[in-house]
Amino acid sequence: MKTMFGKRSGQAVALALALWPLLTLCTACDKDVRQFTGTYSSKTSGLLTLYKTSTGGLGADTLTVSLTPESGQMRISEIKDDPDGYNLLVSVNLLGGDALSFRAKAKDGQITLETTPHERFVQARDGSNSSSSSNQMTLSVTTGGTGRLYDDVIVFSLDYRGGGTYNRSDYVIAESRVDCIATANE
Repeated sequence: MKTMFGKRSGQAVALALALWPLLTLCTACDKDVRQFTGTYSSKTSGLLTLYKTSTGGLGADTLTVSLTPESGQMRISEIKDDPDGYNLLVSVNLLGGDALSFRAKAKDGQITLETTPHERFVQARDGSNSSSSSNQMTLSVTTGGTGRLYDDVIVFSLDYRGGGTYNRSDYVIAESRVDCIATANE
């Protein structure tokens, strides 16, 4: 009986040692997820460079537009057993605006947002410093991007894709320089 107990005990130790790297890996994955979960106050702003795709209408061949800043509340929650490997859900409720959600992956202090399959509309100004509504445009966009965690702040670099019409001309987004700063709520 003593020999058998010793043999089984040795097998159990060998199995535990063999599985140790996997257990450590899973612990690191949980840490990646946990460091992002929580509620945040967020603000988004930035610039888009638009390229004219139609020949009719008025306007320049390229425009650089400033997004109207958006503020809101963000919640990041853990996702369990996602078939595509996403481990976080980022939901954003913009003040007086859209409600958005993204699946995301967290690893090594970085969060990567899945490009959303739905469209949303953002207001942009053409830089003429006029408050006239004729200098505003509505762009249909999809959003994705990455973020980096710094203590209690996540700095997202967002990628906007899509386009819209301005002064009877069609434009597409050629370059996106949009940031979202999310500060953890206490």
